[in-house]
Amino acid sequence: MADTIEQKQTEQPHQPDRHMDWFLQQLVQFANDQAMSLGITLNVGGVIVSGTLIGGKRYFEGFANDFGEGLGKSELVDMVKQHFQQHGKIYDRPADETSGFDPSFIHLEGAKFFSPGDQPIPSNRGMFWRGKISSIDGFILGSLAAQ
Repeated sequence: MADTIEQKQTEQPHQPDRHMDWFLQQLVQFANDQAMSLGITLNVGGVIVSGTLIGGKRYFEGFANDFGEGLGKSELVDMVKQHFQQHGKIYDRPADETSGFDPSFIHLEGAKFFSPGDQPIPSNRGMFWRGKISSIDGFILGSLAAQ
């Protein structure tokens, strides 16, 4: 009995980071674990970023492909793509296993930046975007489109 009381006194409950939105972290974790995607719009320091929430593995695969395309017809393309794709392996785990840590970064595909009265940037197509969850001031579900 003394061991049980002593154990309870030394165990600390999980303390979420007060600078991160726990609900947004749950959405990101779901995207990482289930390989799902969802339209989302973020307010980051007064800048509006809108795109599709994706898991980290998909982000690194897409980033590697975009980066590789920028190298043109070089013999380095495959090596560079494999290098960046390897970063996504931290998201590999069996479906019934959780990561054991709260995500610190959010990943978007097709991300665009919006400013009142202006066209979104980039105007041609969105891009892969990675940001710190602790820097996000707020979010809404759904992505914005230019009119």
